[in-house]
Amino acid sequence: MPDQTPTALSLTRRAIQAANDGNADEARRLLAEAIQLNPKHERAWLWFASLARNDGERRYCLEWAIDANDRSAARDAARRLRSVPEKHPPELDQLAELPPPSSLIEEHVSVWRRRPRWLIGVGGALVALIVLGSVGIVLSRSNGASPVYVGLVAGMSGSSAAYGKEMAGSVQMYLDDVNASRPLPQLMRSPRQR
Repeated sequence: MPDQTPTALSLTRRAIQAANDGNADEARRLLAEAIQLNPKHERAWLWFASLARNDGERRYCLEWAIDANDRSAARDAARRLRSVPEKHPPELDQLAELPPPSSLIEEHVSVWRRRPRWLIGVGGALVALIVLGSVGIVLSRSNGASPVYVGLVAGMSGSSAAYGKEMAGSVQMYLDDVNASRPLPQLMRSPRQR
């Protein structure tokens, strides 16, 4: 006779059947058992969210579903409930000692929010100075026979896009001025210039 130990999947299936039969309390109890067996069981969290008694419980369950699968269908629903404080469902008391995923996310994000934006600007200016200083060194050591080319690496997307574009534009203008003021080698001049 096979072992009849319940799994998170089998408990979730039984909970879905109970929910479809109109027995929400039994479904919540079975889902709580499934989640205690496997806190990363996304389907159980989604079903628990659908049986939540209020938006706080719903948000709590949706955040855990997203924690179980970062591509979860719960992402949009959780985003709509961001202003609602999370409420721990009483059936999940044994998971209460674990911090909810959204609080972990908020702690991580708040570290980045505390960094002042001027620090990014100072960093960009420092990189620009290093690049321009390097160009100056190259120009002072060259014999003036060939144009100067410089590669620039900068963030061109996200929040640093404006700084990257400004830096690239500044370096390009400087190099255009430098290259325009340098004489071209004799072989590259047009016949009229000779």
